[in-house]
Amino acid sequence: MDYLKSFVIGSSALVTLNHVSLLSIANKDIYDYSVKIYSLLAPVYYGLMAMLALYLKKIYKLSLQKSLFIASIISIIFVVSINYFISRYRYKPYKNYTNKEWLKYIIDNGTRHLVNFNIIIYLFEKYFSVFYPLKVFIIGSSVLAYFLAFLKVQWLTSKGKTSYTYELFAVAEPMIQGLGLVFWLFVYGNIFGFNLKSSLFLWVTLGSLIWLITTYTLKVYLYNNKEWGIAYLGVLVTRTIKSFILYYLLTNLH
Repeated sequence: MDYLKSFVIGSSALVTLNHVSLLSIANKDIYDYSVKIYSLLAPVYYGLMAMLALYLKKIYKLSLQKSLFIASIISIIFVVSINYFISRYRYKPYKNYTNKEWLKYIIDNGTRHLVNFNIIIYLFEKYFSVFYPLKVFIIGSSVLAYFLAFLKVQWLTSKGKTSYTYELFAVAEPMIQGLGLVFWLFVYGNIFGFNLKSSLFLWVTLGSLIWLITTYTLKVYLYNNKEWGIAYLGVLVTRTIKSFILYYLLTNLH
């Protein structure tokens, strides 16, 4: 369970936010790799690297701080090496970098990795089991919670069925899901006194209805009447699946 917890923490929204947000606002003329693939690879990568940090901690009896620092250095070397030896022959902007730009990239990207491992992941690991709302946010904003939504919206945007860009969605959705779950469980758990199972059941049923009313009213999706019905059933199914994942993670990760 410790490794699963580390993966969830590493793949949570705040860890990858600085990478995905910078790519989403970048001029599309300067890069030619897929944002859709990157938005899923980045959290998975950080999740696996957080697991590596835990492995180093256990094998070499290191402190949390030291193991994450070592993992951050490994991560910087790995990512820079991949982009220098492989990506620069295939993708922009790497294939257009001068030596000066490579140095700037190493500093900028390396700084993001140092911050993510040594500040964000460190604090999340330290307080995950101490502060319940933080635990809920981390789990709700992890890739295990939003990957189904990402796959669905990737398909919808390719069909021209959304009124927003995928870049905006990729940045906002993990944060919305994490904060939304915190709010939902607070309202039904702390205010109305529902247990976790009941709160998640209402999140599936009532939450799906709220989703339908909100997205239909705001014309978030460009569906016809038949497609709205199918979309609503799809949300019910995916929320049901996600509720089991959330319940398992919330009750088993400590």
